[in-house]
Amino acid sequence: MALLLYGAGLRLLECCQLRIKDVDFAANQITIRDGRGGKDRMTMLPGTVKADLAKYIERVRALHQRDLRQGAGWVELPWALARKYPNAWREWGWQWVFPATRFYIDRATGQRRRHHLHESVIQRAVREAVLKTGLAKKATCHTFRHSFATHLLEDRSRYPHRSGTAGPPGCEHDDDLHPRPEPWPGGRTEPGGPDVPVRHNRRYTAAPRVIAKAPRLVALRSYPAIPKPNRAYSIPWTPGATLHPRSVHRVTWFKIDKVRQI
Repeated sequence: MALLLYGAGLRLLECCQLRIKDVDFAANQITIRDGRGGKDRMTMLPGTVKADLAKYIERVRALHQRDLRQGAGWVELPWALARKYPNAWREWGWQWVFPATRFYIDRATGQRRRHHLHESVIQRAVREAVLKTGLAKKATCHTFRHSFATHLLEDRSRYPHRSGTAGPPGCEHDDDLHPRPEPWPGGRTEPGGPDVPVRHNRRYTAAPRVIAKAPRLVALRSYPAIPKPNRAYSIPWTPGATLHPRSVHRVTWFKIDKVRQI
């Protein structure tokens, strides 16, 4: 798990909640489901952990087959997939990559399930490793993710021709890992600033940022404050009374000729 945290840049809970179908050995990629912000994303599968992970998954498969023979093998499904796919509870693709060592019984269905490995297990292992090495700096499971992002940014200088990535070919940069703007010719971070003219249709115009703000200021100044209606106009009138429109500050009010005595 620690190799995946560093090699793929995963968060701790994202690594614990990996399912078998989300690891693609053929394409060397891992799909993260329902990550931060409720979004899915794809990251790389490190080549150094590929062989060991394949052997580990074979042991997990044997564990799942034993659970099926014992009348267990169910797993928790996200959202309403249990109603959409009634037989997906015990399918191999939906099983956890890192299952727990013990069963638990679901109170609603009575099924014997395995939860994913609790995050405190890897947290204790990393903490013990840090104490054994004698590091003076604070290091946690999330430190692997920061190291992953830092090394990708360092590889950018070695691969400057890949403007959309930050690392070797085939490695995509995660947007929430130290985001920075892409460089433009001339050293600017964007094609024009708030006071830099840009060339458009053979004419020099202001930057798009200034043009977008100008109509908003004009629109706010073109609408005056709407006055509150007079209390006399809200009194009910007798049937047959005529109404005369009167414009006050671009708002049309009606003048009542006859007012019913209350």
